[in-house]
Amino acid sequence: MRLFAYMDADAYEALNRDGRIIGSPEHSPHPEFAAAYGWLADVMRRRLGHAPDGCHPNWPVFAWALHNGLSPLAYNREQDRPRSEDPNEASFLIGFDVPDGSYLLSDFDDWHFVLNNWYLPSGGSSIDETDECDAFEAFCKRHERSPYGYDGLTAIPEVEAMRQANWERIVDRPYDNGSVQASLWELRAEWVFLVKARRYHAIKGLAKPKRKRPRAGTTETPWSVTVP
Repeated sequence: MRLFAYMDADAYEALNRDGRIIGSPEHSPHPEFAAAYGWLADVMRRRLGHAPDGCHPNWPVFAWALHNGLSPLAYNREQDRPRSEDPNEASFLIGFDVPDGSYLLSDFDDWHFVLNNWYLPSGGSSIDETDECDAFEAFCKRHERSPYGYDGLTAIPEVEAMRQANWERIVDRPYDNGSVQASLWELRAEWVFLVKARRYHAIKGLAKPKRKRPRAGTTETPWSVTVP
């Protein structure tokens, strides 16, 4: 399946250097979502198998399958993004041709219920399930626990089981809301079929990626970039 990821210059350089991108809390902008990533990693282990050697067992990487109902390529063309002089704002749209069995699709909008530790109605976030949500809130109140977010109190198994009962629907029905993400243990350089530089012309010293011939007998990615 063709998947797409946005990367800054440092991440793209790491992809070229290491031959893959893997997830890690140290490089994540959102380490506070460790519990949600751990839950998703558990689902991945059941559906995809264990993480390959060297990959973080509880911190997947993400890519796009659909963005607001569009291919990420089409979505990227529709965005009017301003130029930037900040090297940290340099970015690339990378296309990966990922083998079957290496990714797990999920609904991007409903994923936010997992991130925020919210109850997800059985019909998904796009459907008003007032009675169902009211019942969960009453259940939490009886157990003196917050129905939303993290309250810092000791978890009660019955509350958490009810909270998470419908979370797995985000991977069972990932196309409900128009934006579909993919979680993977790794994104490998040999899967790359497209590199599209974005705003490269605004950044001194950053060259547009150019196609090159990989050396015979190597798995070298057929793209290179000059990073300041």
